[in-house]
Amino acid sequence: MPPLIDSHIHLFTTADHHNLSWMTPTSPLASSHTSHEYALSTTSVPMCGYIFVETDRSYPLPLAVSPSTLKHPLQEITYALSLYTSFSSPPLLGMIPFSPVPLGGDGMQQWWELVLQLGSREIIERMIRGVRYLVQDKPRGTMTEDGFVDGLRWVLQSGWVFELGVDVRSGGLWQLEEAVEVMKILGERGREGWVVIGHMAKPDLRSPWETSREWRGYMQQLAGYGNVAVKMSGLFSEIDGAVVNPDVESIVQKVMPWVESVFEIFGPKRVIWGSDWPVCNIGYGEMMGREKQDEAWKVWREVSMRLLEVLIEKGCVTAEEAADVWGETAVRIYKLELQL
Repeated sequence: MPPLIDSHIHLFTTADHHNLSWMTPTSPLASSHTSHEYALSTTSVPMCGYIFVETDRSYPLPLAVSPSTLKHPLQEITYALSLYTSFSSPPLLGMIPFSPVPLGGDGMQQWWELVLQLGSREIIERMIRGVRYLVQDKPRGTMTEDGFVDGLRWVLQSGWVFELGVDVRSGGLWQLEEAVEVMKILGERGREGWVVIGHMAKPDLRSPWETSREWRGYMQQLAGYGNVAVKMSGLFSEIDGAVVNPDVESIVQKVMPWVESVFEIFGPKRVIWGSDWPVCNIGYGEMMGREKQDEAWKVWREVSMRLLEVLIEKGCVTAEEAADVWGETAVRIYKLELQL
């Protein structure tokens, strides 16, 4: 088992709760989820580090770029910088912060100038590996607006990753349809960076595999662009309640058709492993009981190991290709500098 890189985790303290747009007092995540708690969840597992993905901190609408309107997202970058320079274990290898993509290239440049005021330019440029603007909760047409397209072009031409956060199960297939459309609009421009589809676009794992034809079709269209990759992550959130008496093998059997399809469509060199910690705790807790939700990270790792073993047995991937899913692909796509 090669040392791994977790490409998708979220971090926040209890003091941050009032700044999180989705947090409620009764949320299963209404506690501290810092690098310390993450280290406890990953104890005894050899790791190279993790990527900190923004946590959807609140900002006022209409979206605008200023130190006051983007106060909370900017504070999150400052928090990440403190972790990045502390050399804790496991180390933070990179961050994907919120950015105001719909404000176009000019808005992105203004945002970047604000970010550079938060600390050493050299350290900030090394830590930030891409950006995210969640579209899963936005109205139709968001991704195809001129401002969004121009902002995305700015991101990709900067050589960064754009984390595409869509939700097919809860939001609808139209989100993938718009993603395909925006890639068509971009054309050959902006191929310097990557678009990484988070959590396999959150397919509907609660319905039979046979109903996923349209999801597969849109994923095939996106895979036609050589700078689009996908994360094998976040699936516990999509299967809660769909598996009876869940154990590793029953979860593997449930998700295998979607995972195998992703490897077939994108090829193993464009699949990245991630946990979606601590969000993975929610779905696992609903399957197994809240008292066991803290086991989610290690169980998802076990499930992922078994998924890759089966794919190797089927001849879908080689052992070497499977090993790269755990970390090397993330290093290549996010251009990570490992802390040796």
